[in-house]
Amino acid sequence: MKVNRLNDLDPKTYIKFLKSWASEKEITARDFILFFTKEKDEQGNINNVFAWGFPDSELQKLQSTRRNIFTALDKNAHDYSYALINLQNFEFKNAESVTTFFNEKLEPILLFLQNHLCLKAYVTILVRNYSKESLYFPCSWMIGELVRTYFHMKDEKLVCQDLINDEKNFLGLKGKEVVYALNFRKEENSPIKTFEKPDFSISAEYAQNQLPQWFVLKPPPRKEKVKLHPGKYPEILVADLIKSYTQRGDIIFDPMSGTGSTQVAALECGRKAYGFEIARHFFDIATERLANIPTDQTEYQLINNDVRKIEKYKTLPGTFDYIITSPPYWDMLNMKGADTQKRRKQKGLHINYSDLKKDLGNYENYEDFLDQLVEIYERIVLRLKANGYFTIIVKNIKKKGIIYTFAWDLVQRLSKQMELTNVQFWLQDDIKIAPYGWGSAWVSNTFHQYILTFKKTGLS
Repeated sequence: MKVNRLNDLDPKTYIKFLKSWASEKEITARDFILFFTKEKDEQGNINNVFAWGFPDSELQKLQSTRRNIFTALDKNAHDYSYALINLQNFEFKNAESVTTFFNEKLEPILLFLQNHLCLKAYVTILVRNYSKESLYFPCSWMIGELVRTYFHMKDEKLVCQDLINDEKNFLGLKGKEVVYALNFRKEENSPIKTFEKPDFSISAEYAQNQLPQWFVLKPPPRKEKVKLHPGKYPEILVADLIKSYTQRGDIIFDPMSGTGSTQVAALECGRKAYGFEIARHFFDIATERLANIPTDQTEYQLINNDVRKIEKYKTLPGTFDYIITSPPYWDMLNMKGADTQKRRKQKGLHINYSDLKKDLGNYENYEDFLDQLVEIYERIVLRLKANGYFTIIVKNIKKKGIIYTFAWDLVQRLSKQMELTNVQFWLQDDIKIAPYGWGSAWVSNTFHQYILTFKKTGLS
């Protein structure tokens, strides 16, 4: 195994930290310092850490890491091997409050760190989205985008708090609060990303029987044919969301149906099911599954075509009561040599969604991919009933060392047409952790997915 130049942790503790989420019982602010620094530098000097926003009681815990902890912007200070900024105790209700705080407090800190942080050293920002009094604002995302104009964003880690008890037997750990740990690194040439300030406030209207804000899912084993699809989600998850946002007899639609998980769950819940699937091999699997469902609800239609041709099909309902889907993760499956592609090839599984040029999973440019996907969503939203809900299950994308905030970007684009009413996290705890970046860099294993639910307001 390579020499660990990043920290002093044993291999088991090191690898455990690479998971993209942890419960509050498993991780504290102190653990971030222990992961992102060694006690001493190559010359044998105690490493310096900059910490901001912590009360005295927390600072004492940070000092137990045996690093030198500094809290002031001292221009004569030595270089820092790590910076940990705590914004958990600040409330950001809207974009204006974030902008004011950034200009007055955070930007001076970032400018200071640009001059005093060691090259290749990390910055972690702990922050939570605002959620109070029927208002939800994703301030963490806005802060992340602002900070990445100064440092390279390397990924997010979720600290899952406020554990609750729940009687749903398909759930493991679950809770009501999430803290974002946004991790950045100082590079020689940090790229500047132009940030478009969000222009929305988000009302949080929570549906009955909904899942908690974060949860570990314990789905039953999948059938072999269903495993062929690279972007599947469990029917028990879809069923719970369908029950939260619809009534029996309602019409459910999925524009990218894969092996038919949405339609299967909808029919089993007594709803009508419609959808498109562009890839013939996945369409055939879905069709076979739907033909063998023991249910009284038999109204469904799955179309083997590009959903962009939806207007051609006059047999589809004019209005959908609920839309739920999971998009392709750009062209990640087409990356030759990528770990995911290797694993799927070894198992004899499909290593892409399809070979069709019009398949969104084959677009090479991220902005083109995002533009086309948003255009599809905006088109099908026209068929969603007024005050109907639209759920997207998605995760951010890491590609060649760059973070593409796919979930955040979708919210930014779609909030011009719909209101975001809920953000939840489906956490995965049944996947083996890979030692990416061992001993030299933070490269997380992304084991969490966003569940973004929008509401179509107005009469259109």
